[in-house]
Formats: sequence, structure tokens, C-alpha cells
Amino acid sequence: MKLDLERQGSGRTRLEVDERLATGAEEPLPAEVGLRGCLTVDNLEGRVLVTGSLEAATVAVCDRCLEEFACRFVAPVEITVLRAPSFEGELDPWVIHQRSGEVDLDEPLREAALLGMPQKLLCDESCRGLCLRCGANLNVETCGCSAGDADPDRGGPTAGGS
Repeated sequence: MKLDLERQGSGRTRLEVDERLATGAEEPLPAEVGLRGCLTVDNLEGRVLVTGSLEAATVAVCDRCLEEFACRFVAPVEITVLRAPSFEGELDPWVIHQRSGEVDLDEPLREAALLGMPQKLLCDESCRGLCLRCGANLNVETCGCSAGDADPDRGGPTAGGS
């Protein structure tokens, strides 16, 4: 997505966003995320501020049951474009240094989506996950294992078992 600094009027405007971006992340994170919504663009003297929140959607794998599900979340966005003639120092992914032309917003939007993504990806808060012994998806079926069966990691009874 591009923001044309030359066509950006002074003051406050709105920027419609409807993008699908590759996350560049490795599994178990999703490979692609969709962003939709409207951002506020404040064109001030010497800088442009792009702020707001976008609705994000992706296909993720549940951390408990390992099933794919549609994951929706809010991605806060806060990008600053400084129109300084030169810059020396550390680079900040949320600050872009560019005097004129088109600014590529893909990388900061990608970062906003990754940072806004829930740390624990769950298909449902009440997801029961997988049976530790037989691997059955407990949301779909009841396994034949009893609660006191052997701990699969130790090969013996679970703590508190007989």
C-alpha cells in the first residue's frame, strides 16, 4: 500500500485500507493477513502521522486442538513519516524518513498486524484441546482414556494418581 506525499492535502484526511499482506512469519504464525478499515492521516509541517486501528483477519491454527480457524483481531497502527532532509541514527520501524514521493506502508502495516495478533491463538476460549494420551480432539469426541491414566512423558501414573 502506498501513501503519496505529494497528493496528500494538508490537515487531516482518511486513508481506506483493504489489503492482504504476507506476514513473512514462520509457522506456527499465519503466512498471510488481511487488513481492513480506515486510518487517519495528519499532514503536519515536517511530518505525516498515520494512526488508527484496523480489523485483521487470517487463518490460524489453534494452539490447543491444532485445527484451523478464522482468527479476527484488532491491529493498532501508529506510523510517522518524517520529512527531514537527512537522518543519522537508529532506525525505528514505526518512523519512516522520506521527503517526498510515495511511501510504502506495507512493512509497518505488516508489523502492526503481527504485534496485534493474539499471543495465544485459540479457536474458542472454551477449546478443550487434545487428549495428552491418545491425541483425540476433545472438542469433537470423547476419548477412552481415564483421567488417571499414565502420563505420556513419564510412562507412569500422573501426579496424584495411584
